[in-house]
Amino acid sequence: MSSGSMKRAAAMVRASAFAMELAGTYCRDPADPASGEVLYGLDPVGEVSSMAGWLEKPRRLAGIDLARMACARAAGGAASPMETFWYHAFCMPPRLGGVHFPRPRLNARLEWPEAVRGSVCHEGMRPDFLWPAHALACEYDGSTHKEEDAFREDRERLRDCALCELSLLVLTAEDSRDLGAVKRALGQVAALLGRSEPACFSRRVRNNLSSGDVDAARKLLMEQLLPGRPGS
Repeated sequence: MSSGSMKRAAAMVRASAFAMELAGTYCRDPADPASGEVLYGLDPVGEVSSMAGWLEKPRRLAGIDLARMACARAAGGAASPMETFWYHAFCMPPRLGGVHFPRPRLNARLEWPEAVRGSVCHEGMRPDFLWPAHALACEYDGSTHKEEDAFREDRERLRDCALCELSLLVLTAEDSRDLGAVKRALGQVAALLGRSEPACFSRRVRNNLSSGDVDAARKLLMEQLLPGRPGS
């Protein structure tokens, strides 16, 4: 990749992540977005669709085309910077460091089937990422999970998902510690998604994860979006 394309890719990633922050329920420190304090549980500033509509109006504004493309790649509902990172790693095209998975729903309420409601531990769940058509949920858990209460919660979540024939994959901070860890996690998600996809899906993922060009783009994605990393 040329330096010009790298700069444009970085701008695209940052703009898309900013759109997700505006449409999410968290807010980073504007003065230090990489490692500053993050506020959680906030109301979204707006919806991605509203932002996209507003961006359609200007005609000769510098950078408007990039902003439109970035907004088109964003999604609403993210509750943390790490959810925004993983969404991009899942869904961005390969030239921007992603695997181009089908888009999941973010933090949408999951209602249990009537047949198991008397047996599950939770009335409902809001998985960070949900692919309903693939019966797959994925969550990011940044805690150390050394306490018994955390272990019990994990077991109950897995039990509930098993009762509803829903696969649950939990990602932790270890899954983003380096490029190799990110790729392993992406391969695990792909293996579960691939159960409901045609054979070409698995071949495409293998090509993605073995490509040096995509690795370079994925490193850029990590530099831009992982909290506490230079350039984020």
